[in-house]
Amino acid sequence: MKFILTGGGTGGHVYPAIAIAEELKKHFGDSNTEFLYLGVRGRAEEKIVPGQGYDIRFVSSAGLAGIGFKPLILVSALKIGFGIFQALFILLRFRPDAVIGTGGYASVPAVLSAIILRRLGLLQARIFIHEQNFVPGRWNRMISRWADRLWISFEGSARFFPRARVEFTGYPIRQQIAPLDKAQAREKLGIAQDATVVLAFGGSLGARTINRAISDALPALLADPKIVVFHGTGSLKSKTYDAVKDTAERIKALPLSREELSRYHPQEYLSEIHNYYAAADLVVSRAGAGTLNELCSCGRPALAIPKSNLVGEHQVVNALAMSRAGACEVIFERPVIVRGNPEAEVRGKFLASRILDLLSDQERLEKMSRAALGLINTHRRDIFAESVKTEIRGERLPRQVQAKEQVAKDDDMDPARLSHLSPVGVLAYTDKITAGKETSQIDSHPNVELLRYFADGYLISPRWQIRNIGVKLIGLTNNLYRRKLLLALASDRSPAPIWKRIIWKDFRQVGFIRRNALVALTRLGIWDEELRRVLVSALEEEPYYEVRVQAACSIIQLRDKIGSCENLARALKANLNHHSLEVRWCCLEALGAVVPNSGYLGNVNDYLLHPNWRIRQALLNALRHLFERGLITPADPVLKRLENLIPTCTDFIPTFPLKRTLNRLLNLRQSKVGEESSQ
Repeated sequence: MKFILTGGGTGGHVYPAIAIAEELKKHFGDSNTEFLYLGVRGRAEEKIVPGQGYDIRFVSSAGLAGIGFKPLILVSALKIGFGIFQALFILLRFRPDAVIGTGGYASVPAVLSAIILRRLGLLQARIFIHEQNFVPGRWNRMISRWADRLWISFEGSARFFPRARVEFTGYPIRQQIAPLDKAQAREKLGIAQDATVVLAFGGSLGARTINRAISDALPALLADPKIVVFHGTGSLKSKTYDAVKDTAERIKALPLSREELSRYHPQEYLSEIHNYYAAADLVVSRAGAGTLNELCSCGRPALAIPKSNLVGEHQVVNALAMSRAGACEVIFERPVIVRGNPEAEVRGKFLASRILDLLSDQERLEKMSRAALGLINTHRRDIFAESVKTEIRGERLPRQVQAKEQVAKDDDMDPARLSHLSPVGVLAYTDKITAGKETSQIDSHPNVELLRYFADGYLISPRWQIRNIGVKLIGLTNNLYRRKLLLALASDRSPAPIWKRIIWKDFRQVGFIRRNALVALTRLGIWDEELRRVLVSALEEEPYYEVRVQAACSIIQLRDKIGSCENLARALKANLNHHSLEVRWCCLEALGAVVPNSGYLGNVNDYLLHPNWRIRQALLNALRHLFERGLITPADPVLKRLENLIPTCTDFIPTFPLKRTLNRLLNLRQSKVGEESSQ
């Protein structure tokens, strides 16, 4: 039996192929099987595959995800085309019985070549595709219709492949990845038996976020003399980031003693990772399907840091699924702007505090370990070999029938569905699940952390419309950790570049974002000196009337927390002659909510007979606020002047809001009089 294995770019695609090969070799016999791996030079498979004892040949390929319609897409297409040409000759010469692809752009040339040769009648090889993630990659979705069998790790993934012959196999784990004796593993690695071991890595190539966060966390971690840290930096080396060099430079700059450094062990590649898994008390890692399945197979508690902004957010979905099962905890990457470019970050001090918190709770670690072991795939390990054998015998699987997907209630929407919504869809969903909810209900919602993660991603979008949605989500999800960011956005009137100002734009941030930042701050409901300064600034300096309107509305909504505030009262009064009538009536009502005394309103006759009925209504609302605050009494002369108010509206409205407001105020006055007389 001859098999072509293909897939790569990262270890998450390579190791499943190796695990499947192990099962085929075990079933058909080592002497009766021959394997050839097709990969891309310079990627993870170049180092991993020969180390596992398999022959490898290289073809040209490149990724298309995230490139869009740019000149680079032509370069990638040419590389893939040349790779297909190379793979055609390799397949014709090797004559495989089956081609097994595990995803990634490295698998595209081999699989497409097999499809072409079968159509031409030059090859009879069966084609098998394995999808590791719950949400499939774009290449696997595209070529799945031509595969003889599509193997999936999660039963729910079948809905993404309506035209494929789908078989649920679970995730293939290499035989050496299994629970091992902790004492023996520590002896092999030269670790004291009573040490507390932290294992951190970001995959075969490494992860900049994890490398930098764990480096910055070392002073806090190594301050405990029992903690030992093993750090797999990865081998990534690009124009912008060298994993080994960058990590070494950061470690060198840290104030660590020689003894502390002796307990830190950085390695480019963890070749016998099963020993490290067995020795570790806690693992800090990415949330690729391979890593998480290996952690479950070894029963290791983990702190997962999913890579952000992947297509379909599959690492986020993976991590949340494992977290909900109690097998890990999740830290989301947060966006930061570095030299004008967005980057993902996890702060070292925050990571250190989470690690130390988990290590101090042995009961919680044991509970996570049991939960991880409970998630191990219970399928037979030889299912891949059985599948290949039955397919070659001609026992075909039926194609999937496109069934109507059952729509879950909004509150029960799973992360996989949520990750496929557009930003507008995410906003609509968030609006629904938070409407009318108390803060505690919002904070305890199962999807709230995912929604906050989406908000962070939206906030670094170059499109202001997407950033605006991110601002709204901060308020809707009650994300107090982003309050300082909202305060900065609400007062950001930094000028746009000259060329933008000439064409159409005055400021870097559009007025909508400043307005909605005030809306979100109001929703968070915290009153302090910082917010007071932002509101005063908006009322005195803001050129866009909508932002001034929202500043006044925020004061009205927060009136019970603000009380009397002379600074706000002066800023509001200065807006009573603003060119916008909407600014005038909102500021007039807000005055009643915060003025230290009723004299700030001035001559109310100016408003009682105003031609715009909304100004008259704003006066009534201001008087109501003064009445509720005890600054005017039922006998106050200003209330007697209400007889001169024109109670009609010029707008065509079926009801009369002005008259309704007047009646409410008069009823309030009457009830006060009744209370005083009864006393």
